[in-house]
Amino acid sequence: MAHWSVAIQHVCLFRFTPDIAEAQQEELRQRVETCHNTIGRMRELRFARLVPAEGTMGYQHMLSIVFENEADLDNYMGHPVHSDFGGWLVAQGCEFLYFNYDLEAATALRQPA
Repeated sequence: MAHWSVAIQHVCLFRFTPDIAEAQQEELRQRVETCHNTIGRMRELRFARLVPAEGTMGYQHMLSIVFENEADLDNYMGHPVHSDFGGWLVAQGCEFLYFNYDLEAATALRQPA
């Protein structure tokens, strides 16, 4: 990145078939935890089931990770455990989107109290 940032947020959305088994959902959560426990270097990690709504386009789960810097994000993206996670998602028929955001001082419209 060409400019300074406070942190980088990595956001993923996951869409499985509508009849996803509870066991698959639990394995998804376990694999997220394995990424955190094995790869580390994450300032913040959130994993949640999306609240069903018309605008979710069938996506059921969200993963949000905040990294201190681009090097930590690059370490995560290139790690074999992350690659295994991606391969598992594809094998499950999961569709996913991901985005990376610079969290600059200017992006903080409101800070927590």
